[in-house]
Amino acid sequence: HNNGDHQKQISIEYNNSQYIDTRKILQKAKIPLPPKDNITHQTIRIPTHQNISNQYGPHPLLPNLSTACSTFRKITPLPLRMMGVAGLFNTGTNYLSALLEKNRHLPNRSSHSPDYPFQEQVPYGKHNPPSTHRGIHSVRGQEGVVDQNYVLPVVVVKDPFHWMVSNCRHEYFLWDHEENHCPNLVDYREEEVLVPVSFEVRYGRETRRYDSLVKLWNSWYGEYVEKSSLYPVVFVRFEDLIFHSEYVIGELCECIGGDEVERIMEGFEYLEESA
Repeated sequence: HNNGDHQKQISIEYNNSQYIDTRKILQKAKIPLPPKDNITHQTIRIPTHQNISNQYGPHPLLPNLSTACSTFRKITPLPLRMMGVAGLFNTGTNYLSALLEKNRHLPNRSSHSPDYPFQEQVPYGKHNPPSTHRGIHSVRGQEGVVDQNYVLPVVVVKDPFHWMVSNCRHEYFLWDHEENHCPNLVDYREEEVLVPVSFEVRYGRETRRYDSLVKLWNSWYGEYVEKSSLYPVVFVRFEDLIFHSEYVIGELCECIGGDEVERIMEGFEYLEESA
């Protein structure tokens, strides 16, 4: 809300008591919710706890966190440990950066230092494929500033179906589609055979052609999966950032030497504009 005089009002279609978990998330984000007996005819459906569990499981998934963090801590001195966000377009990379910045708990690490532990993105560019950019390319302002080996990539992964749909709303690259026919994985004008819609994506050092949105998603994340056997990489689901924010951010902070998860969860701050 702005100055208390223009509050966001969210109407919820309540479903017995299953709304409770999602309601708590919105309340912690300081978004006012109407009481059950004051529901307007304009109802915004929000997922129940059961809806979320059915689609993404009841608990957050950080599959390689323990191994990646242990390796990173062994090879990187504490004062030099940093964490940088990476991910495809439209996957919530800005959201993760903002959550880390707002809930940082690392003693004796200055935000004014070039080796500040929470980098907005990996030094070689958060959207760039690692195989052709890490250790070779630097985004503007990061040239020679930090040793890229001291930055732990935290890769945000959004489930492919919703990721493809989100590209229909916010276009970061061009591919053949129409507003009423999107994401258009195959050319809908071809009736005889299925023809994938190919396109190009321009990165920092190169331009790549992909056969389809599915190929882009698989190829881009496949590189990080492959590289995770050579250097530490942490994978975070976008959906866990939404529904399990406190736990995930706590684990990431603890990973590079911050406060324990429980302490971070106690004073956790949500982002109202993103909730």
